[in-house]
Formats: sequence, C-alpha cells, structure tokens
Amino acid sequence: MKLLLDEQISGKVADRLQERGHDVIATTAAPSLRGLSDPDLFEVAQRQGRALVTYNRPDFEAIVREYAGGRLC
Repeated sequence: MKLLLDEQISGKVADRLQERGHDVIATTAAPSLRGLSDPDLFEVAQRQGRALVTYNRPDFEAIVREYAGGRLC
C-alpha cells in the first residue's frame, strides 16, 4: 500500500515505515506538498494511488464525499 502522510504526522513516521519497506511520502519532507490545501493534497494522493493518512478526519470526510459525487479530480 502506498501512503501519503498529512502535515501533522511526523516525517519520522515515514522514515520508520520506509525502513520496513513501505512506500510512504511525508508531506513535511516534500517541499512541493507543504502548505497544500486539503483538497489539493487529496488530489495528489488520488493521482499517485496513495492512501492519505491524516488526523483531520472531518475535513477529509467532506472532501471524499465531494470526490465520490464527481465534483473533484
């Protein structure tokens, strides 16, 4: 499984998962991803086929509902 970690998740988590062979990108370690809006970050995850890991559940639930309705991406 490919993962994208939202900004509130430490890059150290990505490092440890990568050491164990997982395909993980930490938003904090990727300058092009830092500061993206939630919808833009979700779109990146969708384009790259990654599961987005976040503590920001309420905001992303709304984004997922819009995406499922065909309004995003």
